[in-house]
Amino acid sequence: VRTEEKVEHQRAKIGRWSWGAFGLSWIYLSSMKYKWWWVFLIFMVATNGLSRSSDVALSWIGSIIQLVVMVLLGIEGRKIAYENRTWENREHFLKVQGIWDIWGLVFAVLIFVIYFIIGFMAIE
Repeated sequence: VRTEEKVEHQRAKIGRWSWGAFGLSWIYLSSMKYKWWWVFLIFMVATNGLSRSSDVALSWIGSIIQLVVMVLLGIEGRKIAYENRTWENREHFLKVQGIWDIWGLVFAVLIFVIYFIIGFMAIE
């Protein structure tokens, strides 16, 4: 029973939220050797263009699409990483993901703060 609990605990760690994938999207996917990372790069650039549109509706649509993709990557990121890259062992995987989580969270917070400041300055 103990071994089954340990395996289940390890699976739970692999399947948890990935701040690295959320905050650094295509960079994370490329580093995790995901073969379709370039599709995410093109998609994020295209929706970023929508986000910068002078049309308010298009701007909101682009931002919402980007946020949805980021959330989906946050949910699936660790699974993608575990399946697409070679790892020494689970501890190595978790250590590397921990580093990605820190940088992804820092980058995501920084971007949201910058967007908030820019949005606040646009109001004035």
